[in-house]
Amino acid sequence: MLAGQHLSMLMALEKRGHADQFLLRAPSPIIFSDQDAQHLLDAVKPARAHPEWVTAIELTAGQRKQRDDQNDSLCQFFRSLPRAQVHT
Repeated sequence: MLAGQHLSMLMALEKRGHADQFLLRAPSPIIFSDQDAQHLLDAVKPARAHPEWVTAIELTAGQRKQRDDQNDSLCQFFRSLPRAQVHT
């Protein structure tokens, strides 16, 4: 549920103009099915185990590839969500 709230807020922020001064209202959170929630947890687990991935400065080529592959996997997960779940 928290991931759905954060994703909804991020999407609202991306739509907002850079100089917008109006209050940003929290949009409806994206509701994940149990199966989608488990896929999301599985997708972020490796990243949570590697906090050093946040900075690419000291990563080896292998670590960078592992991080990039994990990033691609997470992006594919979000692209696979039904459009009805993504409130725009």
